[in-house]
Amino acid sequence: MMRTPTFLTRCGILLRDRIDRFRSDERGSVSIEMVLVVPMLFWCYLGMFVYFDAFRAKSATEKATFTIADFIGRIDNREIEDVVTPEIIDSMYELHGLLTHSRLRTGVRISVISWNANRGRYYRVWSEWRGRRARDTGGLRGVGRLTNTALISPEYTDRLPTTMLHTERLILVETFAIYEPPFNLAWDAFGTGQETFGPHIKPYQMDTLVFYRPRFSERICFNDDPNYDPVAAVC
Repeated sequence: MMRTPTFLTRCGILLRDRIDRFRSDERGSVSIEMVLVVPMLFWCYLGMFVYFDAFRAKSATEKATFTIADFIGRIDNREIEDVVTPEIIDSMYELHGLLTHSRLRTGVRISVISWNANRGRYYRVWSEWRGRRARDTGGLRGVGRLTNTALISPEYTDRLPTTMLHTERLILVETFAIYEPPFNLAWDAFGTGQETFGPHIKPYQMDTLVFYRPRFSERICFNDDPNYDPVAAVC
């Protein structure tokens, strides 16, 4: 005598058949995969763009710094009016912003330093800078006229040559730029209030230092006198 399936048995058989049909049904699989994969591909593409843009900004800043140092090094002090003036410093600051093609907040410091062989250290001859200080909104750290105290810090002693002749001059060009990434791809994945997942490059300051030897004269003078009075020149 056959037993009539109970209600629960019939429900189990029906549920199993539905699951089997759902598992074997491949309709719409491409669309679902696209919905899952395309956002991740787009996110990865933006991440590569952010890192590439950071390296591009760093490279452009370094090239602009070398260009400024080369220009200053070509000044020939054998001509009375061929000296560094405040207008030239202003132009170098504008040139740096133009060559970097950027929205970066930039600063430029141009200095001439002299090597003292007796004391084994550098001394500042003159120094000028253009840019915003750290106390200003969005300002730069470490900018301002170069000091003799700064020249004995490891930041300079570890990077400047020491095989110099007594009183020999070097042109020191430093540029500063705050890089801000175009996208922020990180997010709070765990609800902790902090961005814990994804690449996140925070705005940071890129500092570049280039030292250069004068090409045509032993000394590069700075003169802020509008009449180019030789007495006012600092060499």
